[in-house]
Amino acid sequence: MKKRVIFGLFTAAALPLFAQTPQIPTMQVCNVSGATSVQSAGSPLVHIPSRAPGGFTGNVNIRVLAGCDPTTGFPVGSVSLFNISMNDPSPAGFVGSISSAQIDQITFTGTVNPTTYMAGKCIAQTASTAGAVGTIPCHFWVLFAHTGGANDPTPALGPDIVSFLVVDKTGTRLAYATGPVVAGSGTLIVASTAH
Repeated sequence: MKKRVIFGLFTAAALPLFAQTPQIPTMQVCNVSGATSVQSAGSPLVHIPSRAPGGFTGNVNIRVLAGCDPTTGFPVGSVSLFNISMNDPSPAGFVGSISSAQIDQITFTGTVNPTTYMAGKCIAQTASTAGAVGTIPCHFWVLFAHTGGANDPTPALGPDIVSFLVVDKTGTRLAYATGPVVAGSGTLIVASTAH
């Protein structure tokens, strides 16, 4: 019995250790409609004051044009998160950009508060992320939500919301944020759906 326990401990110690990957529920459906899309007007800026300490700006800009190909039903388009300067992951933070290499999933929902969920593969370009420098293959998940009327950019209706999570191949978090789009910096136009 003692030999089995010792063998088991050595076996467990020999296994590779990877970071715990945050799990987001998978959405497989791409709403097939020629009108279904999400796009940015201007370069919407998200500013999160709590992510600025330590010499960072707490900012990220968004550029997106994506939707569902009505012929194939597959996601098409691109997402770019750029001018990212966030103080967490600690201690190095993240300064750089993230660009989609492929959108694997995209789902639209809502009429009054149209929302888009996307996930896929990406490339992170960074000068500061947990000690790594350069180009890093990654996976992304992003949410874009329009909070007011029929995509009216009027600030009185409330800011658009952006949320994203980016991890490397081991599941280590590279970048994340959730915050409102700064008034006057641009808007997100999200197609509404009946379901």
